[in-house]
Amino acid sequence: GYTLRSPSAANTQAHLAIGPGQTTVLTGTALVEAPVVLTPIETWRQARFGTIANSGTAADTSDPDGDGLANLHEYLLGTDPLAPGDAAPLTVRAVGANLELGFLARRATGPGYADLVRRHEIQTSDNLADPASWVRVVGHGPITGADNLESVTVPAPTGGARFYRLRAWLEPAP
Repeated sequence: GYTLRSPSAANTQAHLAIGPGQTTVLTGTALVEAPVVLTPIETWRQARFGTIANSGTAADTSDPDGDGLANLHEYLLGTDPLAPGDAAPLTVRAVGANLELGFLARRATGPGYADLVRRHEIQTSDNLADPASWVRVVGHGPITGADNLESVTVPAPTGGARFYRLRAWLEPAP
């Protein structure tokens, strides 16, 4: 049989063994193909937009469906970046003297989510000017996405503004 050997991929010399005790030295350029390994978000972009490039309508900051969520947020939340009617990330409803905050904790599934889990938590702040003021709502979260509806009831604010947001992130599956 024929065996082509090269000590390294960058080596321009290769040895071709033709038979017992016979070796011919070949010189030239060898093409070495390595498999392309995409990041999870590149895999998601390829499935959603047909490209892995972080540009144009596939850019992290783009909002091609005009729903107010950039592609990166759509990826983290598991919503469709091309469907403006996709569910709002966080709903708020008055219930007596309380607020009921709810969201769909989506499972991390499909292209771009292999070996990942999605976690969620509702956070609150009374100061939008201070990014460090956001804290998790006491007794709620983090929640692992399993396509489950989640809700928490909190007292309505009585003496000033109170803000709420849904934080979602991806992490390696256990």
